[in-house]
Amino acid sequence: MLDNYSVLNARNPSAGEISSDDFYITASDFQSLNERERSFYSWQKYDLTAGDWSSPYNNILHANVILENVEKFKEENRTLANTIMGKALFLRAFNHFTLSQLYASSFDQNTADSDLGIPIRTTSDHDIRPFRATNLETYSAILNDVLEAIPLLPGSLEQKQHGSRPAAYGLLARVYLSMRYYEKAEIYADSCLRHYDKLIDYNTINPNISIPFPQRNEEVIFDARSASPSILTRGRAKVDTVLLSKYEDWDLRKSIFFLSNANGSKAFKGSYTGLSTSSIFVGLATDEIYLIRAECFARRGKIAEAMADLNHLMRHRYNNNRPFIPFTASSADDALNIILMERRKELLFRGIRWSDLRRLNMENSTKTILTRFIDGKEYKLLPKSSQYVLQIPRESIEFSGMEQNP
Repeated sequence: MLDNYSVLNARNPSAGEISSDDFYITASDFQSLNERERSFYSWQKYDLTAGDWSSPYNNILHANVILENVEKFKEENRTLANTIMGKALFLRAFNHFTLSQLYASSFDQNTADSDLGIPIRTTSDHDIRPFRATNLETYSAILNDVLEAIPLLPGSLEQKQHGSRPAAYGLLARVYLSMRYYEKAEIYADSCLRHYDKLIDYNTINPNISIPFPQRNEEVIFDARSASPSILTRGRAKVDTVLLSKYEDWDLRKSIFFLSNANGSKAFKGSYTGLSTSSIFVGLATDEIYLIRAECFARRGKIAEAMADLNHLMRHRYNNNRPFIPFTASSADDALNIILMERRKELLFRGIRWSDLRRLNMENSTKTILTRFIDGKEYKLLPKSSQYVLQIPRESIEFSGMEQNP
């Protein structure tokens, strides 16, 4: 069951990426989309059945079936059984967290014990009707599953489609970052990098090929990708022009990540999926973990450590035909702003931006108003808007009686 890659690893949600500001599309392409993709792109409420809800819960069902049955042969091979348990717990946590970033409000420690979270499923019994946990209960369940998994998981990355100890530490760092618990995010990012810290020197990558990175490349810690939405095909999704302007000429990402369209716009080709499809990489990789640790260092006033992490990553991204000029910061705030910009440039089309917008909008200094113009009409997404929380599919609400999101 754990080896069912096409189900457990390759059908993750894409709604957050469709709703993000990584790209734009033309009016004619917008009209050619299905209702689901048009709704997510224009930040309109959509409550029809969607895989963004059902696929993660299907994965959670798989994890629960595994956990309920692995006990049957635990005495025969305790080591193997423990490993399988750890991988199933990681799988359940990863998918519950994915759902929380779409269907629950941003984590706020002041209101988390009353804010609506998501249904937490810890049984395969369909007769037990789901109910919505609080946000505090939601995140607690996610964290508890990962913490329980860590001592059971292998320390190696021989099977990157499965959970591992480095992947668990990386997931904890990602979860705590979304909660804005920066000290804990720093601790677990550090634990992840102590287990696995490899980076790709982009000087070794051919910028002229259409698929520059193979699947499960050296930076990948956990391999997962989204389904393939038509809106994110290279011919439709045009990279945001303001973002493109931030890449320096000596930054190898400028040529490796993007290809030119006939009209002069840019398409993204730098996916870690190893595919040319519209599927995006949503797994865990070391570049993200370095950026998490760097951001947390900056937020805690550790300027030297923050810039050391950032410069270590950037040395692997800049052309070595020119001496690398290290990034410097005059203050913690300066360091944070630099790191957040590099995070934006490094992790586009990773399914991460939506979660970043949600958490950064909780802080006045990093709030962002998103704007789209479609067929002459302006659409805005304001910080902390209810549109940052997607509608639960109607049939799930009708079946369970759960409260719908606003």
